[in-house]
Amino acid sequence: MKSSVFDGSWLADDSQRESYLVALKEEQDRLMNLEPKARDKGLIISETEPLLFAAKLFAGLASDFPVWLRASSLSSAEELEFAEIVDQCSARPSGIYVATGGTSGRLRFVCHTWSNLQAAVSSLQGRVGDKPLRSWCCLPLRHVGGLMQVFRAVMSGGNVVFGQYRDLLKNDISRNRIEGRFLSLVPTQLARLLDSSTAISNLRSTVAVFLGGGPIDSKLCQAARESRLPVAPTYGTTETAGMVSMLSPEHFLTGSVGAGSPLPGNDLDFDQGLLRIRSQSLCLGYHDRDFGRDSWFQTSDIGYWDEHGSLRIEGRVDHLINTGGVKVDPAKVESAILSTGMVEKCFVTGVPDPDWGRRLIAFCEPASTNSKDLVNALRDELEGAQFPKLLLPVSRLPLDEMGKPDARAISIALDGVC
Repeated sequence: MKSSVFDGSWLADDSQRESYLVALKEEQDRLMNLEPKARDKGLIISETEPLLFAAKLFAGLASDFPVWLRASSLSSAEELEFAEIVDQCSARPSGIYVATGGTSGRLRFVCHTWSNLQAAVSSLQGRVGDKPLRSWCCLPLRHVGGLMQVFRAVMSGGNVVFGQYRDLLKNDISRNRIEGRFLSLVPTQLARLLDSSTAISNLRSTVAVFLGGGPIDSKLCQAARESRLPVAPTYGTTETAGMVSMLSPEHFLTGSVGAGSPLPGNDLDFDQGLLRIRSQSLCLGYHDRDFGRDSWFQTSDIGYWDEHGSLRIEGRVDHLINTGGVKVDPAKVESAILSTGMVEKCFVTGVPDPDWGRRLIAFCEPASTNSKDLVNALRDELEGAQFPKLLLPVSRLPLDEMGKPDARAISIALDGVC
């Protein structure tokens, strides 16, 4: 394991480094005194504070523990499911177990090792240059989008600064904490930051803004280009430790679209329209299933290569909503709604319906959206089952910790409407 793990040099801020080293020592001491039965279960990390999270993570890895990264809050059913998974996997190899949504709707964890995470870091360096990777991290560490920023710093000899994405809205944020660094955002976060001239100025000072984790609509891309932001659209999965394809900021700013070409060490192709990946950074497998060596990982993403050789993702087969016997891609409905220019953001989901099976509901931001005018504008864009049965204007879409629409909060909101 890299010496920077134990001296904290992967942290750019001296005060953060001191806090991390104290927490690391305390966690190492605690783990040394654990009973064998507790050691077999591994180390469960649910902290949201990044320094404490990182201290526990590296203490666990240094002690050869299986390390489980879980949400800070789970429903009672999810708590039981998680406990069963950990109990059943006591004989699994050590590594980092990261939660992924999968296609089944149940909890699933992928197992990453130091080796395949190193491959992911080397893959990115093969595209951006073999140099220390310096990041400003505002994504939660229990997801690969945040976790990999830590490992990039440790494994490349770089460093990281932790913050919140809303810090970019502040005039008093220290520019030298952001300038010359890589930054990772999801589309919803970037869209909200583009409303602020201060945030735009801060984003311009970065080396690149890696943008991934969800569909990127053309309106957002155009706004980012007009603001001259060094955006680098990416595509990646939890299973591959993050990005496997990237469009450079230079190509983005000249009008190129999509997620660019594969990073070194990654093969991507399509099997009947579904993307599959063979990657040096592919995880060992899921908590309940191993992947074979050099195996192809079959995603649920639908897409193609455009005429410029850039990866284009159109949706997910496991996100299709069956309504009235017709399978509807919510991403395409969202795109149609956004293309009207009458809403700033939207989220389309399906709710149980005795007649339709699932009923399409569209949340639209802002609350001042005129539903009647929006319906009229969509008549030529959508047809039949694609048309939402209900348009709900809201003041602000609820977001989860990754800055994506919070499905659980939206479901609770729908209980009072449907």
